Amino acid sequence: MFVNRKEAGKQIQRTICPELSLPLDIIVAIPRGGVEIAHPIALQQKKPIDLIFPRKLRTPQNPEYAFGAIMDKDTYYLNHETIERLSITQSYIKSEIQHQLLEIDRRKKQFQTQHQNFNNQSILLVDDGIATGYTMLAAANYLSKYTDNLVIAVPVASQHAYLKLKDICRIEALIIDENLTSVGAYYQSFPQTEDSEVIKLLNDIKD
Repeated sequence: MFVNRKEAGKQIQRTICPELSLPLDIIVAIPRGGVEIAHPIALQQKKPIDLIFPRKLRTPQNPEYAFGAIMDKDTYYLNHETIERLSITQSYIKSEIQHQLLEIDRRKKQFQTQHQNFNNQSILLVDDGIATGYTMLAAANYLSKYTDNLVIAVPVASQHAYLKLKDICRIEALIIDENLTSVGAYYQSFPQTEDSEVIKLLNDIKD
């Protein structure tokens, strides 16, 4: 159990970062909660934080339930079993992909992020936890196009997602749970991270 995201980030810095074989160049966070994880790591490592914006692809029956995730028009992950089971049409899939691409563009402008050069960089990719793993799969697939030195570090991950991500890159988690259903269950305090807090933390690293 973690007190909050900040303390979870500190635990990653203390336990996972010393075990990394390569010096870090960039810490990449998935907003919004991932920025709170990245902040104490970036302060200690004296490295920049960059953001990437994978988005869940939502089922028409329940927007909280996903059938995949997308990073950009060329990088996405689809769960074909879920698509078939829920009879999700190709027209809906195309519409949802377009909707999420627009949301990704909106968030990039909102946080005024300018990507570092990811080519051949040593990257630590962080978030506040991994449940289904869809968004992290999209993010890892995207970053692995640019570098072979990619490590995912999270406080908690489901065993199912952990095993899937191991096929893409190195992944380290403080807790791996085969029965994980909710990332928030592993935190004493897990409020939604506000946009203003993300901007504040990013500015703190820049300063």
